[in-house]
Amino acid sequence: MPPRRRRLPAPPSALPFDPDEPMALDPSLDPMPEPIPTRLPVLPLRDVVIFPHMLFPLLVGREASVAAVNRAVAGHKHLLLAPQREVGVEEPTKDDLYRYGTVARIAQVLRLPNGLLKVLVDGQAQAQVRRYSRDRNGGLTADITVLDGPIAADDPELVALGRTADDLFGEYVRLHRSLPNEVLIAYEHTSEPRRRLYFIAAHLTVPLAVKTKLLATVGLNDQFTQLIRALRGEVEVL
Repeated sequence: MPPRRRRLPAPPSALPFDPDEPMALDPSLDPMPEPIPTRLPVLPLRDVVIFPHMLFPLLVGREASVAAVNRAVAGHKHLLLAPQREVGVEEPTKDDLYRYGTVARIAQVLRLPNGLLKVLVDGQAQAQVRRYSRDRNGGLTADITVLDGPIAADDPELVALGRTADDLFGEYVRLHRSLPNEVLIAYEHTSEPRRRLYFIAAHLTVPLAVKTKLLATVGLNDQFTQLIRALRGEVEVL
Protein backbone atom coordinates (compact mmCIF):
# COMPACT_ATOMS: atom_id res chain seq x y z
CA MET A 1 0.00 0.00 0.00
CA PRO A 2 1.47 3.38 -0.94
CA PRO A 3 2.14 5.76 1.92
CA ARG A 4 -0.65 8.19 2.79
CA ARG A 5 -0.09 11.54 1.15
CA ARG A 6 0.96 14.15 3.68
CA ARG A 7 -1.33 17.16 3.54
CA LEU A 8 0.60 20.39 3.58
CA PRO A 9 -0.80 23.31 5.55
CA ALA A 10 -2.79 25.77 3.50
CA PRO A 11 -1.16 29.10 2.76
CA PRO A 12 -2.51 32.12 4.65
CA SER A 13 -4.41 33.33 1.57
CA ALA A 14 -6.32 30.05 1.15
CA LEU A 15 -10.05 29.99 1.81
CA PRO A 16 -11.49 27.52 4.35
CA PHE A 17 -12.46 24.63 2.08
CA ASP A 18 -10.76 21.28 1.79
CA PRO A 19 -11.59 19.53 -1.52
CA ASP A 20 -10.65 16.17 0.01
CA GLU A 21 -13.41 16.42 2.63
CA PRO A 22 -17.21 16.33 2.31
CA MET A 23 -18.93 19.68 2.02
CA ALA A 24 -20.08 20.33 5.56
CA LEU A 25 -20.04 23.09 8.09
CA ASP A 26 -16.99 23.19 10.32
CA PRO A 27 -18.10 24.43 13.76
CA SER A 28 -14.57 25.58 14.53
CA LEU A 29 -14.87 28.21 11.81
CA ASP A 30 -17.59 30.02 13.75
CA PRO A 31 -17.69 28.90 17.39
CA MET A 32 -20.03 31.75 18.41
CA PRO A 33 -22.93 33.07 16.29
CA GLU A 34 -22.28 36.57 15.03
CA PRO A 35 -24.92 39.29 14.65
CA ILE A 36 -26.03 39.86 11.07
CA PRO A 37 -24.70 43.14 9.67
CA THR A 38 -27.26 45.57 8.28
CA ARG A 39 -25.18 46.23 5.14
CA LEU A 40 -24.11 43.25 3.06
CA PRO A 41 -22.46 42.38 -0.27
CA VAL A 42 -25.06 41.15 -2.76
CA LEU A 43 -24.83 37.84 -4.60
CA PRO A 44 -27.53 37.75 -7.33
CA LEU A 45 -29.12 34.37 -8.00
CA ARG A 46 -30.75 33.68 -11.34
CA ASP A 47 -31.60 29.97 -11.39
CA VAL A 48 -32.26 29.07 -7.76
CA VAL A 49 -33.97 30.40 -4.65
CA ILE A 50 -32.18 29.64 -1.40
CA PHE A 51 -34.21 29.78 1.80
CA PRO A 52 -33.08 30.33 5.37
CA HIS A 53 -31.85 27.20 7.16
CA MET A 54 -30.64 25.68 3.88
CA LEU A 55 -27.06 24.54 3.38
CA PHE A 56 -26.48 24.89 -0.35
CA PRO A 57 -23.47 24.70 -2.73
CA LEU A 58 -23.23 27.38 -5.42
CA LEU A 59 -21.02 27.69 -8.47
CA VAL A 60 -20.04 31.35 -8.79
CA GLY A 61 -18.44 32.63 -11.96
CA ARG A 62 -19.64 36.13 -12.84
CA GLU A 63 -16.98 38.71 -12.05
CA ALA A 64 -19.21 40.82 -9.83
CA SER A 65 -20.42 37.74 -7.96
CA VAL A 66 -16.87 36.50 -7.36
CA ALA A 67 -16.03 39.96 -6.02
CA ALA A 68 -19.03 39.82 -3.67
CA VAL A 69 -17.90 36.46 -2.28
CA ASN A 70 -14.37 37.77 -1.80
CA ARG A 71 -15.65 40.84 0.06
CA ALA A 72 -17.73 38.68 2.34
CA VAL A 73 -14.89 36.25 3.06
CA ALA A 74 -12.56 39.14 3.86
CA GLY A 75 -15.09 40.56 6.32
CA HIS A 76 -17.91 39.09 8.36
CA LYS A 77 -18.63 36.25 5.86
CA HIS A 78 -22.29 37.27 5.47
CA LEU A 79 -23.89 38.23 2.17
CA LEU A 80 -27.38 38.72 0.73
CA LEU A 81 -28.62 36.11 -1.76
CA ALA A 82 -30.95 38.18 -3.95
CA PRO A 83 -33.11 36.56 -6.66
CA GLN A 84 -32.98 38.13 -10.12
CA ARG A 85 -36.19 39.22 -11.81
CA GLU A 86 -34.98 37.91 -15.19
CA VAL A 87 -32.63 34.93 -15.37
CA GLY A 88 -31.12 36.05 -18.66
CA VAL A 89 -29.56 39.24 -17.29
CA GLU A 90 -25.79 38.74 -17.11
CA GLU A 91 -24.82 41.86 -15.19
CA PRO A 92 -27.75 42.68 -12.92
CA THR A 93 -28.19 46.12 -11.40
CA LYS A 94 -30.38 47.04 -8.44
CA ASP A 95 -33.40 47.31 -10.76
CA ASP A 96 -32.94 43.67 -11.82
CA LEU A 97 -33.17 42.31 -8.27
CA TYR A 98 -36.07 41.67 -5.93
CA ARG A 99 -36.26 43.64 -2.72
CA TYR A 100 -36.28 40.47 -0.62
CA GLY A 101 -33.67 37.80 -0.19
CA THR A 102 -31.89 35.44 2.17
CA VAL A 103 -29.02 36.41 4.42
CA ALA A 104 -26.41 33.67 4.21
CA ARG A 105 -23.08 33.00 5.83
CA ILE A 106 -20.28 31.57 3.76
CA ALA A 107 -19.24 28.24 5.25
CA GLN A 108 -16.60 27.12 2.75
CA VAL A 109 -15.12 28.21 -0.57
CA LEU A 110 -13.17 26.24 -3.16
CA ARG A 111 -11.39 27.94 -6.05
CA LEU A 112 -11.69 25.68 -9.09
CA PRO A 113 -9.00 25.47 -11.81
CA ASN A 114 -11.36 27.05 -14.37
CA GLY A 115 -11.69 30.20 -12.26
CA LEU A 116 -15.11 29.42 -10.79
CA LEU A 117 -15.77 29.43 -7.08
CA LYS A 118 -17.61 26.59 -5.38
CA VAL A 119 -19.25 28.25 -2.40
CA LEU A 120 -21.12 26.52 0.41
CA VAL A 121 -23.63 28.96 1.87
CA ASP A 122 -25.66 28.60 5.06
CA GLY A 123 -29.00 30.42 4.77
CA GLN A 124 -29.75 32.22 8.02
CA ALA A 125 -32.63 34.69 7.73
CA GLN A 126 -35.23 36.26 5.46
CA ALA A 127 -34.46 39.90 4.77
CA GLN A 128 -36.03 42.94 3.15
CA VAL A 129 -33.83 45.34 1.19
CA ARG A 130 -34.21 48.95 2.24
CA ARG A 131 -31.74 50.20 -0.34
CA TYR A 132 -29.32 48.89 -2.94
CA SER A 133 -26.14 50.91 -3.50
CA ARG A 134 -22.54 50.64 -4.72
CA ASP A 135 -19.53 50.52 -2.45
CA ARG A 136 -16.35 52.48 -3.17
CA ASN A 137 -15.11 49.70 -5.45
CA GLY A 138 -18.36 49.55 -7.40
CA GLY A 139 -19.64 46.38 -5.73
CA LEU A 140 -23.38 46.04 -5.19
CA THR A 141 -24.40 46.22 -1.52
CA ALA A 142 -27.73 46.11 0.29
CA ASP A 143 -28.98 47.80 3.44
CA ILE A 144 -31.32 45.21 4.92
CA THR A 145 -33.87 44.56 7.63
CA VAL A 146 -33.93 41.01 8.98
CA LEU A 147 -37.52 39.70 9.10
CA ASP A 148 -37.13 36.64 11.31
CA GLY A 149 -38.95 37.99 14.36
CA PRO A 150 -40.38 36.09 17.35
CA ILE A 151 -42.95 33.35 16.74
CA ALA A 152 -46.16 32.88 18.71
CA ALA A 153 -46.04 29.09 18.62
CA ASP A 154 -49.40 28.82 20.41
CA ASP A 155 -51.21 30.99 17.85
CA PRO A 156 -54.28 28.87 16.87
CA GLU A 157 -54.10 30.00 13.23
CA LEU A 158 -50.41 29.14 12.97
CA VAL A 159 -51.00 25.74 14.58
CA ALA A 160 -53.80 24.97 12.12
CA LEU A 161 -51.74 26.10 9.14
CA GLY A 162 -48.82 24.00 10.32
CA ARG A 163 -50.96 20.87 10.59
CA THR A 164 -52.37 21.41 7.11
CA ALA A 165 -48.86 21.85 5.72
CA ASP A 166 -47.73 18.69 7.57
CA ASP A 167 -50.48 16.60 5.99
CA LEU A 168 -49.98 17.98 2.49
CA PHE A 169 -46.21 17.61 2.60
CA GLY A 170 -46.52 14.02 3.77
CA GLU A 171 -48.79 13.29 0.83
CA TYR A 172 -46.48 15.19 -1.53
CA VAL A 173 -43.44 13.13 -0.52
CA ARG A 174 -45.35 9.86 -0.82
CA LEU A 175 -46.50 10.77 -4.34
CA HIS A 176 -43.22 12.27 -5.56
CA ARG A 177 -41.00 9.60 -7.10
CA SER A 178 -37.68 11.37 -6.54
CA LEU A 179 -38.14 12.21 -2.84
CA PRO A 180 -37.13 9.41 -0.44
CA ASN A 181 -38.93 8.75 2.82
CA GLU A 182 -35.86 10.03 4.65
CA VAL A 183 -37.04 13.52 3.73
CA LEU A 184 -40.12 13.02 5.90
CA ILE A 185 -38.02 11.61 8.73
CA ALA A 186 -35.81 14.69 8.66
CA TYR A 187 -38.89 16.91 8.54
CA GLU A 188 -40.43 15.22 11.56
CA HIS A 189 -37.27 15.98 13.54
CA THR A 190 -37.71 19.68 12.78
CA SER A 191 -39.95 21.34 15.35
CA GLU A 192 -39.68 25.13 14.92
CA PRO A 193 -42.48 26.39 12.58
CA ARG A 194 -40.29 28.69 10.49
CA ARG A 195 -37.73 25.94 9.88
CA ARG A 196 -40.52 23.53 8.92
CA LEU A 197 -41.90 26.03 6.42
CA TYR A 198 -38.54 26.58 4.74
CA PHE A 199 -37.77 22.85 4.80
CA ILE A 200 -40.92 22.17 2.79
CA ALA A 201 -40.28 25.09 0.44
CA ALA A 202 -36.76 23.88 -0.29
CA HIS A 203 -38.06 20.44 -1.34
CA LEU A 204 -40.87 21.65 -3.60
CA THR A 205 -40.29 21.27 -7.34
CA VAL A 206 -42.19 24.41 -8.32
CA PRO A 207 -41.27 27.32 -10.61
CA LEU A 208 -38.78 29.88 -9.30
CA ALA A 209 -41.52 32.52 -9.31
CA VAL A 210 -43.48 30.55 -6.71
CA LYS A 211 -40.47 30.25 -4.41
CA THR A 212 -39.55 33.88 -4.91
CA LYS A 213 -43.07 34.96 -3.96
CA LEU A 214 -42.86 32.89 -0.79
CA LEU A 215 -39.54 34.50 0.13
CA ALA A 216 -41.04 37.95 -0.51
CA THR A 217 -44.07 37.31 1.72
CA VAL A 218 -43.88 38.95 5.13
CA GLY A 219 -45.40 37.16 8.12
CA LEU A 220 -45.18 33.48 8.95
CA ASN A 221 -48.93 32.86 8.73
CA ASP A 222 -49.09 34.44 5.29
CA GLN A 223 -46.06 32.42 4.21
CA PHE A 224 -47.76 29.20 5.32
CA THR A 225 -50.86 30.21 3.37
CA GLN A 226 -48.73 30.65 0.24
CA LEU A 227 -46.96 27.37 0.89
CA ILE A 228 -50.19 25.44 1.37
CA ARG A 229 -51.55 26.82 -1.89
CA ALA A 230 -48.43 25.62 -3.70
CA LEU A 231 -48.55 22.21 -2.02
CA ARG A 232 -52.18 21.66 -2.95
CA GLY A 233 -51.44 22.54 -6.55
CA GLU A 234 -48.56 20.07 -6.67
CA VAL A 235 -50.47 17.24 -4.99
CA GLU A 236 -53.31 17.63 -7.47
CA VAL A 237 -51.03 17.01 -10.46
CA LEU A 238 -48.91 14.17 -9.01
